[in-house]
Amino acid sequence: MNERELASLIWLVAVVATAVLNPKVRPALLESTKQFLQALASRPIPLLLGAYIVWCAGWVAVAAALGLWNWSLALETALIFMSVCLPLITSATKSRSGPELLRHVARQTIAISALVAVYVNLFPLPLWAELLLLPIVVGLSFKAEQGRRGRAAAASARRAQLWLSLMGLGLLTWTALQFVALAEELDSANLLRQLLLSIWLPAIALPFLYPLAFFSTVETHLKRLVYSNPGMPHRAQLAFVLGLHGSLRLAAKFIADRSGVGAERTFAGAKRAMADFRSELDRRERLETERLDRLRDFAGETGTDGTGAQLDRRQFHETKGALRFVHTAQMTRFKGQGERFWDDLTDMVLSGPSLHGLPRDHGVSVETTADGKRWRAWRRMPSGWVLGIGEPTPSASTATPGRSRRPTGLSTTTLIGSTRCATWDRSIGTETTRRKPEWQRVDCAVPRRA
Repeated sequence: MNERELASLIWLVAVVATAVLNPKVRPALLESTKQFLQALASRPIPLLLGAYIVWCAGWVAVAAALGLWNWSLALETALIFMSVCLPLITSATKSRSGPELLRHVARQTIAISALVAVYVNLFPLPLWAELLLLPIVVGLSFKAEQGRRGRAAAASARRAQLWLSLMGLGLLTWTALQFVALAEELDSANLLRQLLLSIWLPAIALPFLYPLAFFSTVETHLKRLVYSNPGMPHRAQLAFVLGLHGSLRLAAKFIADRSGVGAERTFAGAKRAMADFRSELDRRERLETERLDRLRDFAGETGTDGTGAQLDRRQFHETKGALRFVHTAQMTRFKGQGERFWDDLTDMVLSGPSLHGLPRDHGVSVETTADGKRWRAWRRMPSGWVLGIGEPTPSASTATPGRSRRPTGLSTTTLIGSTRCATWDRSIGTETTRRKPEWQRVDCAVPRRA
């Protein structure tokens, strides 16, 4: 155990001891631990973990026979197993396809960041420096991660990332200097084994992780099917499992309550339902590919189609989703803000899922009149056109918190001009009683058949 690993262990023991000795935290901690162990014992996790350990141990034995592993790497092997291989189980159950799972494993093994982590761990700092540096790195990493997920100020997150980068450069420099100073004393063969261990040990988990991810997803679907269709025969359940063809992609995209499989009572009927599901999924994916191709082909094209809608449809779907969400937020907050619309909550309202796929720097602008009784929101598209939505003073029915009905007789959505934001009357839509073709156009992924 080197100084970095020892420092991590010391901090871990200190944190756990502090929590256990704190009378305010101890009862909740013990209760949570008890519930976790009970949940662990009630599920096939111990059996799964045992099989995973046996699988990895078998490959370690093979590596030892090939000269790629020896007992000096035992501690390193245990640390890699606990810090990389075990977390892969959790991430595997969230993967939606085999290639996605493969990419995730590759990021944990042969990505530049993973190799750099192994490199800087070869020559740790003195113990006192590691003890001082570890909590600082953890705090900065937490701040940077919050910024990446949109939960912290961008400037603060950038500063945290900058400090982490500087520390990383410092560790790389320290490691390089140690290499030069201790070049004659290094066991190059063992260093190579250590580097390869960090790659092949997580990589050999892939054949174990794929069936784990598949059957974990299948188990979830079966529970939903049986819950929604009590008495679903085992033969129909078997047809469902076989109908997925062992594909994690099919399993991840299966929707139990829309498939019709649960209503079947025979093997043949469930088999036909699964064939229909695969055919419909292939149709949707083919049409979605064609839609994406059209977006790519018409990117930068000027002009409109036969309906009057713009040819360049980039980000129209995402922008309409975000603007509709702004409309909902305006309606739900109107009463609570003294019957005034807001223009200062845009970044708070549009964050996470409510961005509908737009970047964090979304470019949506929200404006209100001086009395706060009228509002509009708009965004300039990659093509240069501006898509906008607005609202006149709502009636009592539309101002009810939690409702987002648009007032009748007025268009609440309109396409605003390509070079400037048009007048208030035009952007609110009082000059027309029909929706613009941009809002009539379906820009989303291929809808399901009725």
